[in-house]
Amino acid sequence: LSNGDLRVISAAFYDGEKYNTFFINDFIDSDALITKMIKDLFISEYHKKTVYIHNLSGFDGMFILNILSDIADDFEIIRKEDKIVIINVGKDNFKLTFKDSLLLLPSSLKDLGKGFGVEAKGDFDHSKTDLCLTPLQFESIREDLQAYNSQDCLVLFNVLVKFSELIFEMFKINISDIPTISSLALYI
Repeated sequence: LSNGDLRVISAAFYDGEKYNTFFINDFIDSDALITKMIKDLFISEYHKKTVYIHNLSGFDGMFILNILSDIADDFEIIRKEDKIVIINVGKDNFKLTFKDSLLLLPSSLKDLGKGFGVEAKGDFDHSKTDLCLTPLQFESIREDLQAYNSQDCLVLFNVLVKFSELIFEMFKINISDIPTISSLALYI
């Protein structure tokens, strides 16, 4: 936001079948939004699954790290230099892994969508969020922002599916075992 207040206004995840979307007006604050999103990932359906976040090491990671450390009983960050490569979390007998897809596919989501021939990345004028100061003003951008987030999730999901199929077909390697493009190259 223009006042320097960085917070999550909208978030989403896509599991190949359904979208889960979250919007600031439905929560007391940004931390509550992120907490709900993460708790929605902590279900048996996602046990031992990997969640890919494009730019986890950069912008997005700073929002989820504190929440993850509060929610999880087990918490491990694997870093390479200044980049978060993997975050492993557990609660009770539940395990979940977060990885930065940008470290595996180092390109913009827009370019990846084009390169892999999947849906186009959506557009959203992020300066609109700077103009929002009240819940009513945020509500005026809800639909567009949630559509944008959902489209990003779809593009990333489909790129990862295509990339995974390609790498497995060519080299019999499961990309979920590989965290970065350099480790994939070394493995090959």
